[in-house]
Amino acid sequence: MASKLLRFLLACVLFLSGCGISSSGNEPAVTPEPTVETESHSIGMWFSYLEYRDLCYGMSAEDFEAFTKTAVANMQELGVNNLYLHAVAFTDAFYDSKIYPRTAILGDIDYDPFAIFAASAKDAGMKVHAWINPMRSIAVNEVERLPQDSLIRKWIESNDERVRQNGDRYYLNPAYPEVRELIVSVAKELAETYDIDGIHMDDYFYPYDTKRNFDAYIYSLVQEENPELSLEDFRMNNVDLMVKELH
Repeated sequence: MASKLLRFLLACVLFLSGCGISSSGNEPAVTPEPTVETESHSIGMWFSYLEYRDLCYGMSAEDFEAFTKTAVANMQELGVNNLYLHAVAFTDAFYDSKIYPRTAILGDIDYDPFAIFAASAKDAGMKVHAWINPMRSIAVNEVERLPQDSLIRKWIESNDERVRQNGDRYYLNPAYPEVRELIVSVAKELAETYDIDGIHMDDYFYPYDTKRNFDAYIYSLVQEENPELSLEDFRMNNVDLMVKELH
């Protein structure tokens, strides 16, 4: 896009020069030299929970660190200079979190995979972005894996509308301030703990097949004050609030 714009501007300059525009009828037109700004290109690669699962399951800390160095070297050969690294996929953590439990996707590990991967990328001069799925939570058959003091487990077991089942998985309900506060606290934890260049959200919306009973109670309360508010607009506003508060 930048090169196209530059060619267009240069064509305009040459066109005006050909027309002989000047301060007087006897002086030749002066064509200014075009200014070209050097722009660095951002080429990113996403490393998701699927790659963690398929490539890194059960690795020791030493093996994982060696893997990340090789992975980063391979990325750089392709020109990649930005790594988008999964940090939260299912209200779990690929890092040492005080909020979410450690992910089970890598098996029973005792190291911080996000810290190791991020350090390998940073040492190679790459930028690192923490990638989170803010609303998607655990599968229905995985509740027993959650610690007893897990806030999400307490919400599930008390049938709290702050987390709701949709299909075979639970999702956080951003209509509630406490849920948005939880999501924001995770982003804040990442930003304050790690040397990262950004936080990226994925699936920051309700599942496409979300049923009306997902948030029926809180929607009914809001409708009492705003009867004309549609369910679609209600949910859109909840997502807007979540994104604004994350920002």
